[in-house]
Amino acid sequence: MTQSLRLAQALFLLLAALSFIGCDKSPPEPGQEAYQAANGKLGSFDGKAGFGSSDAAASVAEKFAARAKALDGELFSGGESKFDDATTKGNFLTYVQDGEKAVVILVRVPALKNYEGDDRKSLMEEILWVAAQETAKDLAKDKEVIVAARGALTYGGIAKGKLGGKPSVEMGAAVPEKPLYAHFVVGGAAPAKAEEAK
Repeated sequence: MTQSLRLAQALFLLLAALSFIGCDKSPPEPGQEAYQAANGKLGSFDGKAGFGSSDAAASVAEKFAARAKALDGELFSGGESKFDDATTKGNFLTYVQDGEKAVVILVRVPALKNYEGDDRKSLMEEILWVAAQETAKDLAKDKEVIVAARGALTYGGIAKGKLGGKPSVEMGAAVPEKPLYAHFVVGGAAPAKAEEAK
């Protein structure tokens, strides 16, 4: 067998193997598609920083984004400029999901990777949780509040609790997103399309 024939066979086998990868598409988990559509809104700043599952939620998201940006400016200074972040342009891109049992605030934090250790904890408790306390009270009433802080690709912190109290905070390089899916299920079924995520 010639070398070029062996190469062609190897290439064929590689392409055949690659074509089967991804063929096993299991159905999405409840709420996963709606969560992904909401998360997709946080890709880059295009003049609007707040989005939501309803008009009221979008209004809260706009207020939250502005308040988080202001608190961040008050608490942190120096270091790499968050305004150099080409995708967020220094804005806290926010999506608010007003669920049946919880209000979930997904927030894309400019330059999240620069908040490490105690700085990340301060970000979660003194900026994002305070912004949630001040802006989400009309939606949250008797619901749990969850604030999930995302960097460019992954979530690096989740704070949860009731408004008026101290949150429990989970932090890491990549905090699991899967537990958030359930909060994007609406009326027993999750909206499937991005158009439904205002």
